[in-house]
Amino acid sequence: MQFPIIDCHCHIYPEKIAAKAVVGIGEFYHPAMEYDGRLQTLLSESEQNGVTHNVIFSVATKPAQVHSINTFIADMVAQNPSRFIGLGTLHPDSEEIDGDV
Repeated sequence: MQFPIIDCHCHIYPEKIAAKAVVGIGEFYHPAMEYDGRLQTLLSESEQNGVTHNVIFSVATKPAQVHSINTFIADMVAQNPSRFIGLGTLHPDSEEIDGDV
């Protein structure tokens, strides 16, 4: 019996902002970023390492980012439903957390 291998901490970003987002998140949270935040890199690394499922998400460093991040993650899950599990993001300074989607 082969068990699924799930990577439960995967950040991906839209292609056009991935490089900038990785630098920004690294500066904001101070960990060294190992990969480039691109979908293709995640898929390639996962395949090489036998990962069958990825939990994907991103962080909002500003309230204005919440909607676009959650839309992007939802779109990626919709395009890859057998591989991706998505987590939404919130921001504590949002004026309307109940309405953030």
